[in-house]
Amino acid sequence: MLNIAQGSLEECRDYLILSRDIAYIDETDIQLLYNSLEEASRFLNSYCKGIINNNGIKD
Repeated sequence: MLNIAQGSLEECRDYLILSRDIAYIDETDIQLLYNSLEEASRFLNSYCKGIINNNGIKD
């Protein structure tokens, strides 16, 4: 399930790049969205590591 969430984050990243490349939204909005995406990615990665550590599974 967590892999699906990580895949969806990467898909969003691809859509942001595409939106920038076709000039669908301006650079300021791209940067704000990208920063939010990076923050969500950090939270998800921390959550995944927490679950792994609490279950006694090694990376």
